[in-house]
Amino acid sequence: MRAGGLSVLFAAAALAQPHPPLGLLTADLDRWEGSYDGGHLLLKLDSALEYQCRFDGRSFFERDGRRVSIGTLRPGDRLEIMTDRTTNASLCFARRVKVMPAGYVAPQGLVRATEHFAPRGNLLYSGVVVRRDDRRFTIRVRDGIEHTVLLRPDTRFVLDGTTTDASVVAVNARIFVRAGLNLDDEVEAYQVVKGEIMQPERRAPRP
Repeated sequence: MRAGGLSVLFAAAALAQPHPPLGLLTADLDRWEGSYDGGHLLLKLDSALEYQCRFDGRSFFERDGRRVSIGTLRPGDRLEIMTDRTTNASLCFARRVKVMPAGYVAPQGLVRATEHFAPRGNLLYSGVVVRRDDRRFTIRVRDGIEHTVLLRPDTRFVLDGTTTDASVVAVNARIFVRAGLNLDDEVEAYQVVKGEIMQPERRAPRP
């Protein structure tokens, strides 16, 4: 009965917390729950906000330059966490967790966008946008196959070499997309480019 009550309280806390930021998060560990194979990190930010991040066997924990187990983490440890999204909007996923010196503050703020330090897109698409909503778009490539791509909070948009906004992803627009698979094997866009791609200058053959 006691375990069931704790589960209800844990679920309620997850629903109440704000959407966790994606990217590199600096926070203090309040505690962790679960087993060595998987569970949740309960985190506190300097702003007093509280977040929960899920971890499992794919998560990498590091202290003093060496890989460690979740069991070596202690309440109050300052952590730098590479986070990603999960199917639960209230939870983030901890890809990499590094124990930092006490009082450490990220030089560029508490949260930095993943795209700037760890580009992971290994899928490339070029084609025309045929459908679009606030969360995803569908691109038709040259062979006629359509691919649905999710937009991330940190997706970068480029127009003719200049950073811009999501308006470049418009129906009938021809775009280039660098993307990758998320934890649920869905395709997510890391970068969307619209505009001319510079080609090497062709020189006339020598006589």
